[in-house]
This record gives sequence, C-alpha cells and structure tokens, in this order.
Amino acid sequence: MCIAAGYGHGMALEPESGLPHADGRIPFTFRIGVTGHRELDKPDDLREQIRQALVRLLTLARIAPGAGLALVAVSALAEGADRLVAEVVLDAGDDQLVLTDVLDAGDEQVVVERILGDVDARLEVALPLAVGDYLEDFKTEESREDFRRLLARASDIWQAPAGLEPEEAYERAGHYVVDRCDAIIAVWDGEKSRGRGGTAQIVGYAQEQGVPIAWVHTAGGPPVSYALENKRAEVVKAAAEKLRRYNAAEISKPKFDEHERALREDLMPDIAREIPVDPLALSREMIADWVFPYFIRADILALRYQRWFQWLSLTIFALAALAVAVVAVQTNFWPELNWLAAFEVLFLWALLGILMMNRRRRLHDQWISSRFLAERLRSSYFLALARTGDRRGRSSRLAYLSDSSEAWIERALTEVSAHRPEAGMEVPPVRALRDYLSRYWVDRQIYYHQKSSRRQHRLEYRLTRLTEFLFSVTLVAAFVHIFAGTIHSSWERSLVVVSIVIPAFGAAVHGFSTQRQFRRHGERYRRMAGVLAQVQTELTDATTIEQIQGAAAATEQIMREENSDWFGVMRFHDMELIT
Repeated sequence: MCIAAGYGHGMALEPESGLPHADGRIPFTFRIGVTGHRELDKPDDLREQIRQALVRLLTLARIAPGAGLALVAVSALAEGADRLVAEVVLDAGDDQLVLTDVLDAGDEQVVVERILGDVDARLEVALPLAVGDYLEDFKTEESREDFRRLLARASDIWQAPAGLEPEEAYERAGHYVVDRCDAIIAVWDGEKSRGRGGTAQIVGYAQEQGVPIAWVHTAGGPPVSYALENKRAEVVKAAAEKLRRYNAAEISKPKFDEHERALREDLMPDIAREIPVDPLALSREMIADWVFPYFIRADILALRYQRWFQWLSLTIFALAALAVAVVAVQTNFWPELNWLAAFEVLFLWALLGILMMNRRRRLHDQWISSRFLAERLRSSYFLALARTGDRRGRSSRLAYLSDSSEAWIERALTEVSAHRPEAGMEVPPVRALRDYLSRYWVDRQIYYHQKSSRRQHRLEYRLTRLTEFLFSVTLVAAFVHIFAGTIHSSWERSLVVVSIVIPAFGAAVHGFSTQRQFRRHGERYRRMAGVLAQVQTELTDATTIEQIQGAAAATEQIMREENSDWFGVMRFHDMELIT
C-alpha cells in the first residue's frame, strides 16, 4: 500500500532505499503528536484523512535519499483518536510513503513524487496517570487489552508527576505531547473543551507554541485543514535541511573503511590478536558496530570541512594583501602600465568568490557542527561501555532552539541514542572496564588537550613574532625613507613599496591569528587537560561499577561543556570580507 499526496507527472517513482546506518547517515526524526476525541462515530473512515495529514506534515522536512526517516507517534493512547493516529503512524513503517516535491525548472515548476523508503516507525507514550489507574478510565476489557498491546510497542514512556488531580494530569500529558513534537494531528469537531486537557485546549496550546497543526475534521467541513507556517515549522525545516546536507555529503567507501580500520586499531587493538578475547570484547564489538559508523562520518566530514575552511581563510587574507601589493608595485615602478591593476581586480574577485562559495556551502557551520557531533559520538562509545548516559535521549522536550545548528545536532544525537544496544554482560568486570576507560578515553583526551595546547601556543607565538618582525621592517623602511629625500631611484621606490605592502601582510597575519583564536584555545586546552587529570584520579580509584559510572558521567559532562564552549566561540569566527 502507498500513502501519497500531491500530483506528479513526467517521472517514475523510485524507492529511496539504502542502509541508513552502514555509512553513518542519521535518519531524520519526525515526531507527530496527537490530540482528539475519545468517541468517534466512524473511526475507520478517518484513517485516510489521517494518512493524508501525515504525508502533508512530512513535507516540512527534506530528507536526503537513502538516509531514512524515523517517524515517531507521541500519544497518550486514550481511546479513540490517540490510538487511531498511533496505529496509522506505526503502519507507515510497513507502507511506502510517497512524498511530493515542487521543484523550480526554469520558468515553470515541476511536481515530482518520490517513494520514501527506510521508515522506522516508533511509538512514544505520554501517560497522564499510572498504568493501573489509567486502565480504569477505559470502558471495556477489549479496550484495556488494546491499550496494553500498543503500550508494549512503546520505545519510550513518560508519565505525568504523581499526586495531580486527573484533569491537571491530562493537561500535563497534552502539553508534553505538544512540547515533544514537530507537528500535531488534531482529530477534532471544532467545539470548545469540556474540561482541562480537552482537545480544544491542547490545540490552543499548540497554536501558542507555534506548532504545525493538521486538523482532521470530525463534524463536517473539509477533510483536513492545515496551519503549517509558524515558528516551530521554520526550526524543523532548517534542522532537516542541515541534516540533509550532512547526510548527502559523499564519502568514498575506501576512505570510510580506512578510517574504520584505524579507529578499531586505535581503540580495540587487542581484540584482533587475543584468543580467547578479553571479557569486555563482546560489549566493545557490539557498541562499536552501533556507534562507529556514525562517528566515522562525522569525523571525516569535520576534518574535510576544517581543511577547506582553514585553507580558504588563509587564502582570503593572502589575496587581500596581494591586492595591496599589486597596486603599490604598479604605481611606483610601472605607473604607465595600467593593465597591471587587472591583477588587483582578479585577486579581489577571487576573494569574493571564496566568500560566496563559503556562504553557499556553509563550510564553517558544517565544520564546527560535524566536529561537535563527532566528539559527542566519541563519548557515547565509552558511556555505553560504562552503561551510563541517556540510552534513548529521553528529554521532555526536543531541541526547538532558535539556532538550527544546535537543533539538528541534538536531534541527530537523540536518534542515534535511540538505537544504542545494551552491553553484552550482566555485570561488567570492574577492573578491566576501569583500566580501559582510563587508558583509551581519559588518557587519550588528556594527551590530546596537552598536545593541542602546546600547538596553539606555539602557533600564536610564531605569528606574534612574525607580526612584530613585519612591523619592525615597516618601521625601518619608514625611518630610512625620512632621510631618503625626493624619490629618484628604484631603491627609494622600493622603500615606499615596502612601507605599503609589509603592513598589509602584517594585517593579514594578525587577522588570521585573530580568526583562529590561538591563545584562547591554547588556554582552554590547557585548563581542560588539568580538569581531566582530576577526573582520571577519581576513575583510577574506583572499585565499584557505580563509581566507574559516576566518573564516566562526570568526564562526559566536562567534555560536553568544553565542546559547547568551543562551539560557542567558533560559531562567530566565520570568513569575513577583508577591506
């Protein structure tokens, strides 16, 4: 069965298939909440309208071919609309979803239909009451059994705080659904609510929060009405577009495999040669199979974008200085050769071209976002070994942030965490686990931060000395020029050129140094190494699994805060026009 929307012409439908996890691509998670009436006259007649609403809502998010979609229903599983929408969403995992794109083709628009494969349909449940108390709200044993069946399929269960009055509990659950979701399907007759937590009230709350709404009419009117253009829709679209770009980046299989071999040799060198394997080997293999593809993609892309961005940044400063040098040389040595000024124009056009390419490809944003994601995924490997951290990323709200870079990263991490496997052993061996985490995680991080600190300080020192040298040359040239008198020789004209060009190159060096923030990052890395050394002491003294988990959680928190600080600093140091 196909679920379709829109009209297509001129193109055959080809499934967008593939294995989303094999090369580290992360499916986009789209959560659809539900609010609606318990009593529906003809619920089966509403299924097609709900399917239509579902497909229309999915057009808010562009998805890279083959990257997959995680479609999640968030429902309280009350009788009626809550279960009906949940079932339609879960059924979509077995259907072929046909989405419609409108593409610009010259002076006209072309409507293209595409089959979206690799749909992972899941269910999250928001319970207003404890299960035992909630079951008493259902009229028949058949209804209770239906509730239990769907609850058993839930990947995550949230429950309103205990001790609330029933109406307040239902209201809390309804607000949770709205806060958690990208869009809401309201199966509603349009009438006012008869109490707190009713459909009309939850729809009103969704409108206040700027959540896209698909209204499935139950009392006449059009089959479905939509309110899609609002603030949360913009965040969802932007986050989906950034994840689409991330997933669409091509990585050759030899490159990917080479990176994976190096990573496994680095973190699991003993597994390849020891027979029998150590007690942690099965857990490490299982967790590596889960998270390594995601980390490898993020790491490769971060390194790629970093190289591009840094080399192009350096080129921009160099081009600006070269443009000044051309003018200085031409006016002082060959004033009659005006065509030499074309080189200045060429350098400036090249500078603008680099800026435009960076803006179009978003190199800076993709670099820092991929690096931030990679570091979080690296920590996920060790947290999973220690059996700590958030296995499913169960936050009460999604990252509906004003910054789409943060939003897509948090969404990606939540989706990856949702598939985190359980470690293979009931009780990890304390000593082996402690030594592994200390050696391969904390030790490596301390060494990395110490090395990075020295490198940053060394670069800052060299660029500072270079700037001082260029300033000294300029000062000497200016001083000599004072006593040179009227310019009448090439040697004296050379002094003028030096007085103009050297400051330009000095400004370029200083600008590059300021953009890279060598001193600030050097101090950050140095402090981080010291903090991690303190945590390592706590880890090496651990004698129980609980102590290891506490030290691992503390390490991850410290590293996450450091990465967030780096992300916050670097996001404002993109390429800029040099004047």
